[in-house]
Amino acid sequence: MPGTMTACRETPSPLLATFEDALAKLPDGYVDGHFDQRSWGVTVKRSQDGKRIWLYGEELSGTDIVSFNLYRLAGPGRS
Repeated sequence: MPGTMTACRETPSPLLATFEDALAKLPDGYVDGHFDQRSWGVTVKRSQDGKRIWLYGEELSGTDIVSFNLYRLAGPGRS
């Protein structure tokens, strides 16, 4: 499937590290924000063990949606 990320044991790319850093900054629960001059509402849920993250976002003035589940297969999450 296009855009699907798979597990690998190589050093994470700078793009992946940037993504994970930005994701870590989002608080659990609902938050409003702006991206590309558009308003978004995003909900983030994290499992207690930190190995699963669920994100659902909607463009507030449009029809775009972003949704994903991130599963960490081994090791602790980034801090």
